[in-house]
Amino acid sequence: MQTKSKLSVTVTTELIPRAKLYARSRGKSLSQLIDGYLRDLVEDESQPLGDKWVGQFVLADKREDPVYDAIVAKHAS
Repeated sequence: MQTKSKLSVTVTTELIPRAKLYARSRGKSLSQLIDGYLRDLVEDESQPLGDKWVGQFVLADKREDPVYDAIVAKHAS
């Protein structure tokens, strides 16, 4: 189990109820939401840029992609 510590953070007053509602809608406390967000920020900094994107995209099948065809038609000379 990880040790927890209290932290004072100053935020805009009207943001607090909206942030709590956002956290609650995801089944988390505001503390859990902030902890997870900070953890992601710190871990992202230590991860090489290319590794962050591995597996995030699927290659388009250019043979059956009307968007690809439209881009090629527009920009090909």
